[in-house]
Amino acid sequence: MALAPGSKLGPYEIVGLLGAGGMGEVYRARDTRLDRTVAIKILPQGLSDNTVLRQRFDREARAISSLNHPHICALYDVGHHDGTDYLVMEYLEGESLAARIEKGTLSTAELLRYASQIAEALDKAHREGIVHRDLKPGNVMLTKAGAKLLDFGLAKAGEVLQGDIESSPTVSRSLTEEGAIVGTLRYMSPEQLEGKPIDARSDIFSFGAVLYEMATGMKAFEAKSKASLIAAILKEEPRPMRELQPMTPLQLEHVVKTCLAKDPDERPQSAHDLKLELNWIRESSGISDASGLGVEKPPVQRKVASLALMAGVLAVAAIAELVLLLRPEKSRTELLEFAIPIQEEANHLALSADGRMLAFVSPNEASGTNMLNVERIGSSKVVVLPGTEGASYPFWSPDDAYVAFFAEGKLKKVATSGGLPQVIANAFSGRGGSWGRHGIIVYAPESGGWLWRVNADGSDGAPLTDKIFDKKSEVTHRWPVFLADGDRFLFWSGNFTNASDDRTSGIYVGSLTGKEKKLVLLAHSNLGYSNGYLFYLDEKRSLRAISVNTSKGTTSGEPRVIVDQVGFQPSTYWGAFSVAENGTVVYNPSVEAGLSILTWYDRAGKELGHVGDIGVLANPNLSPDGSQVAVDITDVRANNTGIWIDHLKHATISRFTFDTAEDVAGTWSRDGTLVAFRSLQDPISVYLNQAQG
Repeated sequence: MALAPGSKLGPYEIVGLLGAGGMGEVYRARDTRLDRTVAIKILPQGLSDNTVLRQRFDREARAISSLNHPHICALYDVGHHDGTDYLVMEYLEGESLAARIEKGTLSTAELLRYASQIAEALDKAHREGIVHRDLKPGNVMLTKAGAKLLDFGLAKAGEVLQGDIESSPTVSRSLTEEGAIVGTLRYMSPEQLEGKPIDARSDIFSFGAVLYEMATGMKAFEAKSKASLIAAILKEEPRPMRELQPMTPLQLEHVVKTCLAKDPDERPQSAHDLKLELNWIRESSGISDASGLGVEKPPVQRKVASLALMAGVLAVAAIAELVLLLRPEKSRTELLEFAIPIQEEANHLALSADGRMLAFVSPNEASGTNMLNVERIGSSKVVVLPGTEGASYPFWSPDDAYVAFFAEGKLKKVATSGGLPQVIANAFSGRGGSWGRHGIIVYAPESGGWLWRVNADGSDGAPLTDKIFDKKSEVTHRWPVFLADGDRFLFWSGNFTNASDDRTSGIYVGSLTGKEKKLVLLAHSNLGYSNGYLFYLDEKRSLRAISVNTSKGTTSGEPRVIVDQVGFQPSTYWGAFSVAENGTVVYNPSVEAGLSILTWYDRAGKELGHVGDIGVLANPNLSPDGSQVAVDITDVRANNTGIWIDHLKHATISRFTFDTAEDVAGTWSRDGTLVAFRSLQDPISVYLNQAQG
């Protein structure tokens, strides 16, 4: 029989019933001595005289009282009143993790924060020799102070209980039934189901099931009956998390998978190790709960807030909520614009999908070689990724765990958490790529020609848009950007004439079938996409956004100018901006073509001198006898790249190719009289020209 409001248990006055379960009812009450709100848990009426349950009740009290931890619900008192045994516990305001999951999956940042706290609480319990045995979303409360682990009532029970699929075993079964199971069936470890001795690793299995549910919104093991559910837990593997939630970080899926190993020896051996692993994922991926970007704010009047740029430091401006601003007036949100101080030579920008991380290319201070850098938006810390010398045109994996880039004639990927790059495919002069949700990368391996596709592990590489490549009107397919379905993508196709009568060069939509393309918009720039808006540069180098229907390949309405001036490299039609899936835009207003100069070094790396003048140079190739060097030089004003021969002995330079297309220098013949090269006039052919010494 429920206690009525106003009734008392010792010095505690009952306010109302909070919930009930087989191991007792829980009431909200007031401590009349200290004038504070508490939670009181009692055994159900008629069970107080049960010796087994009384012993278990005492064990619960002792177990909880020894666990003084900020993420474990605190025990204040133990009492007995008129035949009723009760515990007095910390009253928690918030919602259960189960209730939170019912509202939708947790963000990665939210999940990792709560998961780390739960793991910390388990670690405390396990160090005290206490196994929870019934870890589930319903036994975790989410409060302003973070996650709180509840209900150690089953913690040291030697006997076992039987339960239904969804509930604590104490809901509807006899509490003295022999040969039953302690815990909630759906979250039990295999050894727990089999009645074998259990230890902390059983809680780790349950923790893995809870993490799976937090990330995907689905139970790790589904079944319609107890028998089939037990069979699933004992024999089957859960569906891959990334199939249900593609943005799940790979590292997190790995953690959950190891937690759910059938053999306890194959799981993480301590909750402490799990906590360290989860914290490492947060720190290495730059994930936090900071809400500066990508978090919707209440509708307000449109305004722009900006920070003054630091003198002498180049700034990249990031615009949050930009796409929302383009929607109808009733749903407009605040436009945030602020400066990110980075190196002056920063180039080739790429935002992560969540808009929180920026990858860019910048010369290394020691060697002067371009390397890949990663910086969290709003942080001054820049991480230089080792082994990325010569990097260009980076792009992120959908889970933001990797950055892919071009270097040394290859397409590579490198984990942001550390480690050396891995080669994915050949790419002599890459011109952009995009990593789709299904683990497929679409990329431009050459400065001319069609797009290719390859799996992220480097398998199944093949031409993609070769069948829809029009040699008469097109020179290149480049700058692909996947759409949300992971099958269709936008890309730039065309030539380099940039003439007013050019009706083919522009942004197209294609798919992984490689059988079709549809013109979306005439333009001569790379592109970005977010939430139904296409971003591109106009002829004045202004960044524009226009509403687009990617299914039909059509635009609607007038394009909006987002930024007046964005840095641009005319030789490649690349603008210095990047768009994240959440609508965040990063741009650099001053990037132009990168300048360099040919430099001699000795074997020890000591600089010996320069060759020629500073310019937009690429692909230098020294003749066999060392007397000449072929190099690509771009005339930025004419938007043309040609091959020049620098005659080292005479300190003179002469032009080698004169066509209007971009040419790419290749190798010399053995006798140094011929140079092989490619021209974007016909990117699949290789030419030989006589070199005049």
